[in-house]
Amino acid sequence: MEIKKGKIGVNTALIGFIVIVFSPTVRTFGSFTSNAAKQAGWLSPIVAGVIYIYFILKLNTLLVQHPGLSLLEIYEKIIGKILAKIIAFVYLTWLTISIGLNLRSYSHRISAVLYPNVVEELFIVILLFVIALFLVKPGLIIASRVYIVLAGITIVGSALLTTLMLPMVNVENLLPITYLDVIPMIKGSAIALSCWSYITPIFIYSDDIIGLRYFKKRGLTAIAYIAVTTTIILATLYGIAGSTILSRSSFPYLLVVEQIQLLNSLQGFDAILAFLWIFSDVALISFLILICLKLIKYIFNIKDASIYTYVFTVLCYYSAIGLAENSYELGNFSNNIATYVFIVLFVFIPILISWIYKIRTRAVKALMKSNNAKKQA
Repeated sequence: MEIKKGKIGVNTALIGFIVIVFSPTVRTFGSFTSNAAKQAGWLSPIVAGVIYIYFILKLNTLLVQHPGLSLLEIYEKIIGKILAKIIAFVYLTWLTISIGLNLRSYSHRISAVLYPNVVEELFIVILLFVIALFLVKPGLIIASRVYIVLAGITIVGSALLTTLMLPMVNVENLLPITYLDVIPMIKGSAIALSCWSYITPIFIYSDDIIGLRYFKKRGLTAIAYIAVTTTIILATLYGIAGSTILSRSSFPYLLVVEQIQLLNSLQGFDAILAFLWIFSDVALISFLILICLKLIKYIFNIKDASIYTYVFTVLCYYSAIGLAENSYELGNFSNNIATYVFIVLFVFIPILISWIYKIRTRAVKALMKSNNAKKQA
C-alpha cells in the first residue's frame, strides 16, 4: 500500500478515482448517452477517452513541473494569488453543490429501490454521520485505506454483474454505426468528460501525494481502464435493453441487472448493485468533503481545516435538501447544467492554465536567450 509519512501514493489516488466514478457511471451514462447518440451511445466513452489522453498530458505537465505543491498552489504560481483564490472559491462552491447533488441522488435511489416508505432525508443524515465520523475526521490516510478496499469490492462486483449480463446481449441493438453517428457520439461523450473530471479535484491534494513522476503513465492507464470498462458496461445495457428503453429509464443499469437469472432460477442480483452503489457513493462524497476542507484551508490560510468537518457536513445536508424538489428537477439539473459546469471547471481550466504555463515558459526562455546573445555581443 502506497502510504508514507502522512502521504498517499499516486496509485492510491487513482484507485480512489476509479471507485468514485462507478456510481455516476451506472447512474447517468445509460440514459444520457442514449438520448444524445441513440444506438451509438455505447461508444461515447471511447471518444471521451481520446480527449482525456490530451487532458492527462496537460495535467501531468502541471504536476510534474511543480513537485511538492497542491494544484491550487500550482495555479497561484502560474496565474497569481488573486486568480488562484477566485478559482479555489468557485471550486469550493461548486463541489459543495456537487456533494448535495450526489447525496440527493443517493437518497433517491435508496428510497426508490430499497426503502420506498422511508423519508429520504434520513438516509442523507445517516450517510453524512458515518462519513464525517469514520472517514473525513480521521483524515486522508485512513480514508484512502478504505477506498482501496471499496475499489476491490467495486471492481469484482461490477465485473461479476457484467459477466452475468453478457449472454443476454443482442448485438442487433448495438448496430448499425455509421459516420453520421460521429457528432452524436461526441455529444454523448459529455457525460463521461464530466464524470471523469473528478480526477482534477483529487489532485488538489497533490502536495500530499507521492510518486507524481509516474502520473502520466498511471493516469493514462486509469483512463484507459475506465474507458474500456465503461464501454463494456454500456454495450451490455444497450445490447439488452436497447437505446429507446434506456433513454426513458430513471435507473437503466438497475433495469438490466434485475433481468439477470442464473441457472434460470437464481435472481436478486440487484442487491449486489445496491451495495456497490452505496460503497461508491461513500467514497465519492467523503472524498469531495475532504477536498472541500482542503480548499477551505487554502482560501483562508488556516493550518487545520478538519475542525470544521461537522460544520461543513451540516452545510452539505442543507445543500442536498435544498437542491431540487423532485427527481425530475434533480435529473434536469444534473444533465443540463452540472455536466457542463464540471467540464469547464475541471477539464477546461486546467488545460487553459497548462497553456499559460507553456507560453510563459517559452517566453522566459526566449528572453534569457536574447539577454545571453546581447551579453556575448
